Parts: sequence; C-alpha cells; structure tokens
Amino acid sequence: MANEAIKQKATVREIHIVFFGIDLKAILFDKLCDTSISWERHVNYEDTYYLKYRVDGQTVQMELVDPGLNHTGAREMSIRKADGAILFYSTWSAPSYHNLAELFTDFSRRQNDTKLQIPVLLFASEDEYCDDNNYAASSSGHSSASEGYESETPHYCTKFWKERITDDHTKCCISDKIPSEQGEHLAQLFGPKCKFISTRISDFTGLGEVIEELIRSILGERKHKANFLSRTRAASFPKEKKGAHSKDKQNSAEGRSSSVKEHMMAGKQSTTTSKPKKVGQKNDAQSAACAIS
Repeated sequence: MANEAIKQKATVREIHIVFFGIDLKAILFDKLCDTSISWERHVNYEDTYYLKYRVDGQTVQMELVDPGLNHTGAREMSIRKADGAILFYSTWSAPSYHNLAELFTDFSRRQNDTKLQIPVLLFASEDEYCDDNNYAASSSGHSSASEGYESETPHYCTKFWKERITDDHTKCCISDKIPSEQGEHLAQLFGPKCKFISTRISDFTGLGEVIEELIRSILGERKHKANFLSRTRAASFPKEKKGAHSKDKQNSAEGRSSSVKEHMMAGKQSTTTSKPKKVGQKNDAQSAACAIS
C-alpha cells in the first residue's frame, strides 16, 4: 500500500497558482472547487488550498495561494513562485481594478527574471457589486451633523449583490461601472498569455474548460522550459563524437606501444655499445701483464 501511494504521488503533476482579487472572488473560488475532483485547505496556512484536476489523462494538483493585495514579501514570493495566475476584479468597483493594475510591477519583475511569461486569467465580474468607498463618496445622509464627523457605523454594502442593496447603491455602482475596454487594456499589460473574461461569474458555466486550458498551457510551458535548459546545457558542454573518441583512444594506445618499443630499442643499443668496452678493458690488462713479464 505504501509503495502504491508513493507511486501515485509521483505521477501527480503539481502546479502553483496565485489568486488575487477583492472578497467577491469567493464566488469564483466556489466554482473552482466545483470544477475540481477534490479540494482541501492547507492544515496550517489559511490562504493556501489544493485542488485536483484530471486533464488529458493526467492528475494535476493545483496549489492555489491567496496572499492578499497588500504589498508584502509573501505577495512577491507567491508571484515569483507561481506557474500561473488568476486575477479578479469587479466591473462595479474601480478600486478593485486599480489594485490589479498595481500588481503589474511585481509581475513584470518576475517575468524579466525568468525570461518566460506565465499564463494569466483575468476575470471581470459583471455581478452587481457596490464598493464601500464608492457609496461613501456619493452618500451624504450618513454623517453626524451634531458631532461634526462622519458616523463610525460602516455601510455594509460590500458583500451584497444588486438584489440586496437599495436603489441609491445601485445608482452609485452604475455610474462607476468599468468598461470592458479597460479590462482588455489591463490584460494586454500582463502579456500575450493573459486571457480576459468579462461575464457574470455567478452564471458562468465554462470555468472548467478555462481551467483545463490554463493547466495545459502551464504544463506546455514547463516542457518548453525543460527543453530550453536541455539545449542550453548541450551548447555549453558539447558531447564528443564517438568515432573521434575511439580514434583518440587508438592513437593513445599506439603512442604508448611506440614508446615501449623505443625504450626497448634504446636498451638493446646500450647493451651493444657496452660489450666492446669490456673487450677493450681485457686487452689492456693483457698488455700490462706482458709488460711485467
């Protein structure tokens, strides 16, 4: 059982997705969970989720991280680590749009470091939504005239759709609706691999196909990157030709054998030249003996 579990884990592809947007993106997150085979939250980190998908016969585990919109080290690290991104804003909330525009700096820095752009899904939610800031700016009936300051009671219209808010809220939202052209412009900033989708997220039924396309793009990019690194290594460390290597080996062996032959010939020559010297020494001894006699 343990070996089967290890084998099954080894066959699961893992990808890292960073998820940015206002709290209304909870609608999109619920649909992401519905399109997955299974999902669970990290035991220790509340901003990390794991969703499993089945794409082209492969099991893929998506790590979905929501680091928040504040500029922190965790946000930069999540972007740097990400294989892809899902961005979300409401067409009824200008601040939600500008928050994503401010993320472009971090994404551009990440892309310049890796030389490879990551796939991005940019969702513009057309579900009616009113931002607290928009409504507070247009409403004048919620301040305290006697105390000279605005009421501290918040106007809880942030998490409600059009059906749950008043006509004044609706007028405020409609006047500030962001046109789709601005969303397309934002998508262009994030690069050619950014797909822009403007729709009512609550009624959107094609999310499964969109996520599968995102996963295929990430896996394809990963394969392309692996091939690129392989070609780079091959160019830096070219392999020797097999024939040339054998020829060099043969030449080396021949060189060693010729050196041995030369050494043996040199030994024979030294032996030959030393013999006459001994004869000469013997003749000198005989001459000396004759002289004594």
